[in-house]
This record gives sequence, C-alpha cells and structure tokens, in this order.
Amino acid sequence: MQTFTWNVISSQSSTIPFFQKGSALTIGSFDGPHIGHSVLFDKVLDAAKQHGLVAGVVTFVKPLPGIKYAGNYLGDISTLRLRLAEYEKRGFDFAIVIDFTKEFSRMEGTDFLSVLAKVCKMKYIVEGQDFNCGKDGLCVKERILTFAQANRFVAEFIPSVMYNDHRVSSSLIRMNVESGDFKTVSQMLGRPYSIDLADAEYTKNGANSLVYRKNQINQVVPTKGVYSVKLEDDVEAKLEVNAESIILELPQGFVNEVQTISF
Repeated sequence: MQTFTWNVISSQSSTIPFFQKGSALTIGSFDGPHIGHSVLFDKVLDAAKQHGLVAGVVTFVKPLPGIKYAGNYLGDISTLRLRLAEYEKRGFDFAIVIDFTKEFSRMEGTDFLSVLAKVCKMKYIVEGQDFNCGKDGLCVKERILTFAQANRFVAEFIPSVMYNDHRVSSSLIRMNVESGDFKTVSQMLGRPYSIDLADAEYTKNGANSLVYRKNQINQVVPTKGVYSVKLEDDVEAKLEVNAESIILELPQGFVNEVQTISF
C-alpha cells in the first residue's frame, strides 16, 4: 500500500502518476476501524474493482475527536501504525495521511475536495450521512453532492450501522473499552481490541514484568483491574491496570519484544 502525506498531495499542480487511472476513496478518522467503517471500505473497494480505479483511505495522524474535544477525550482506539496496517490488510492501494493543523482546519471543504479531484483524479467517494468537511464543518452532504455533480465524480452517502439498537461509533467503542466490556468491543470492531506497545517505553520489574506509564499510551485503557490478554502468536499474559500505570506480566521464558496486546 502506498502512503502519501497531505503536504505531498496538496503541493501538486497536476495528477500524480500513481492516480492516473482515477481513484475511489473515503475520508475519515476511522478510529478502530469498526464494522461501520467496513461498510464504507467495501463500497470503495467494490467501486475501484468495477471501474478499474485505485482504492484509498484519506485519514488523519490523530483521530479528530482527540483534537476537537481533547478535554473529555478518553483516548484513541488505535494508533496510526495499526490503522494503516488494517487498511492494507483490507486491500487498499493507498492512504493519504493528514496532520490536522490550524492551517488545514481553515481550508474550505470544496477546496479540499478539489485537490482530491485534481491530484488523485477522484471518481468516487462514499461517506456516512453525517459526514462533513472543511472550515467549521460547513461542507455537508447536500453541498458535496452538488459539488460532485459539477465536477463529474460520484458521491454516495450510506446509513449508519447499528449494534443492539445503537449506532456503531468510535465514541461508543471508547466507552466500552474504558468499562472493560471487551465482548461488545470486539463485536463492534469485528476483531479483538488491541493496544499498540511497539513504541511505548517501559521499565522492568523483575524478569517477567513490564511497567508502562498510562500517560505515555494514547489509546483508551480499561478501568482498574486485572485482564487476560494475548501477545503475538496467541501467547497468553496478564495485564494489571492501576491509576497511573499498566503492568504486563509475561509468561516464563517469553523473550520477544511486545508489539501489541489484545483483549
């Protein structure tokens, strides 16, 4: 999967050769991603296959709620590393990663879409019904549909995916992670919840105990308690969550670097 930064895309004056065939894409934080996002992904991949386009995701370095609502934000569901790996696993050809700076936040939605249409030769875009983009979120469904018609690409908007009479959302998943309801979380994600420890610093407490500071982990951590987790290759371990730290108890003889833990 090819990965582009927004700086590279927005600095181009014409189509990048990679996009010569045209592109199908979807835009969003896609924190998780969860089963609601999967419906969007399937639509993009199907459209790309049907029309001979490259399929992609336009996403953000950090999920937008963590920037816009930082004061009461529980944490990310997934790191950028894990999200990109999931997109590639799904079969996407490219991802465009945006750093949501103050300058970017002032960009008009139609200007943003114009760059995608020109540089990526966007032919198809699919979003949820409540999707918006651009300065102050003013570029909403009706405006996007009008813009799409004028610029000769297809824009599709699909209904939300429901789980137990609730709309599946990243915020709902965050609350369930915090409460430790990993059965519900795994059903809404379509896979077990994972915490990325690949770049997290730790100290050793004995031969088989790794101690991480909670404030160094940007993902949602469950409430205080002891949890059964799995390491790579389904190796079982124990995780103790305290007020300021998480302690990972490794099985005897485990010598590999811990990349992720899954609940």
